[in-house]
Amino acid sequence: MRQQRRRNDPVTPKQIAMLHVAKATLEMEEEDYRLLLESYGGVASSKELKQESFKRVLARFEELGFDLPKKPVPLRTNNNDGTMPPSAAQLSYMDALFRRIGMPELQKQEAFIRRMLKKPAPVMKYEANKVIEALKKMAARGFKAGERSDGRYEKAADA
Repeated sequence: MRQQRRRNDPVTPKQIAMLHVAKATLEMEEEDYRLLLESYGGVASSKELKQESFKRVLARFEELGFDLPKKPVPLRTNNNDGTMPPSAAQLSYMDALFRRIGMPELQKQEAFIRRMLKKPAPVMKYEANKVIEALKKMAARGFKAGERSDGRYEKAADA
């Protein structure tokens, strides 16, 4: 959890960088920048600022026309390593691919997945991706479940 900043804590390097971006964005001269730091922050250098005075300096930059950068809204989750559970879209796509290759039965699907992943179903996104990629390749080759490589169909084994 992020620690709460106190009034007398020194500014962070990111906050100093933000002030420098504001200065550059407003095309402020070095002399004017130093004057602003002295007038609103009571310091000669941004490294000497404390949290309270940083807020005053930043407020002045905003008055002069600097827009604070907005936090970007992620289009996807922050989890890029694939350790989240498979999405509904992935599971739906897997089902459609299984049907395309003629394997709509859940038992056959589970057996296929078990051969690939050593478990009955994908638990993580990266596992679902492995299965999807394998099914896409099978569909591209024209694979049909129950069909032998010579084009004839295997006899279904009755129990």
